Amino acid sequence: MNNLKSIETYRCVNCKVGTLRKKLDFIICDECQSTYAVENDLVDFLDSTDKDLQKQLKLYSLNDIVERYKNFLIWLEKTFKISDQKLRRDIFQDVLKLKAKTILVVGAGLGDDLQFLRENLDSSDLVVHAQDISKIMMKELVKRFKGIYKPLVAVNVSNADNLPYFDETFDLVIHFGGINYFDNRSDRKSTRLNSS
Repeated sequence: MNNLKSIETYRCVNCKVGTLRKKLDFIICDECQSTYAVENDLVDFLDSTDKDLQKQLKLYSLNDIVERYKNFLIWLEKTFKISDQKLRRDIFQDVLKLKAKTILVVGAGLGDDLQFLRENLDSSDLVVHAQDISKIMMKELVKRFKGIYKPLVAVNVSNADNLPYFDETFDLVIHFGGINYFDNRSDRKSTRLNSS
């Protein structure tokens, strides 16, 4: 995984038009000069000055967020008598037929959707990006998949309401769970990113 090799797919989340380039341990927008930290293959696009976002992030900055997420999956299985893996398989069965070559996983969490893609799609010419608002979750995802899932080329921490991608970047944008946290514009943003 090398986020900076796929830097051409990113756009500045502040000015929305600027292309980004690498500079030391961060990337910078050529248009507005906004900078974004890069740490261990993880680009952070979150706006630390956005007070509403900071309130939302409190949930995701808890030390036990990974454990809480795993507990949610256990609750899902016990309550609805279906495993999250089977539910993903049922939901994504049509996705497998689409023959997408570029995929964005929004709200990637610990990477369970990546595991599903890894097990069910031919990865020879596949390019996958993963996004989540939680830096803790994305660090776990990087640890879990770095070096073992070749199609995963870029991972970033960003707000699903302000994704750092140019229009029509992906053949397919997928998401499993958490949509209740997005504002009502996120569905239009997913359409903006999808090239089909």
